[in-house]
Amino acid sequence: MHAVPLQESLRAKLNLKNSAGLLVVHVEPDGPADQAGFLLGDVLLELEGKPVTDTREVQDALRSTKVGSTVQAGVVRAGTVITIRIKLTARP
Repeated sequence: MHAVPLQESLRAKLNLKNSAGLLVVHVEPDGPADQAGFLLGDVLLELEGKPVTDTREVQDALRSTKVGSTVQAGVVRAGTVITIRIKLTARP
């Protein structure tokens, strides 16, 4: 993921408070993000309702969550905000 600024027009259209998000540039085949339905080009805005603007915040949020738990992610896809549920698995 790469941090990206959110255009003011998109923020206004979608009523977003975030000024930035994380652009998904790679999805590990058969990994939790792939199984949850993440697509290249999605922009991750939040995990469990908390804004994420860098990968450290994502790692911190996931590190404090148990394997097997489901995490809600707020995502912008094709100009719409959607919610994706991610079931966490152990890292190899």
